[in-house]
Amino acid sequence: MELFGFIIIGLTIFFWIILRINSERKFRKLKLNKEYDIKQIDQKLSPFLWITLESGKNKRVYLDKVCLFSSGVYVFIVQIDENTLLINTNPLGRQPFTFNRDKINFVKIQKALE
Repeated sequence: MELFGFIIIGLTIFFWIILRINSERKFRKLKLNKEYDIKQIDQKLSPFLWITLESGKNKRVYLDKVCLFSSGVYVFIVQIDENTLLINTNPLGRQPFTFNRDKINFVKIQKALE
C-alpha cells in the first residue's frame, strides 16, 4: 500500500514538472485584427505597469510583478509581422506555481490589443 502511495506521488510530481517545462518553452501565437508596430504595442501595454527589461527591433521583454508572494515573471513578446505576435511567460527565479501566468498574460495582452 505504501508503494502505491509513492507511485501516485511520484507520477503527480512527474506530470507537474512536464507541465512546467512545456509552459516555459512554448510561445503562444496571437493574430491581431489591426496592424501594430512594436512602439504602438508598448503604448497599449503601458497600463499594466510592466518594467521593460529589454527592447529590440521586433521584441520586448517585460517584468510583471505579480503579487507580494511572487518575485515576478518575464513576459516575452516577439513581433513576427504587423499582425502576428509570439508571447511567452517565464518565472523569475524558482517559483513552483507560475505556469498559469502564461494564460493570464496572454488574455491580458489579447484584450489590450483588440
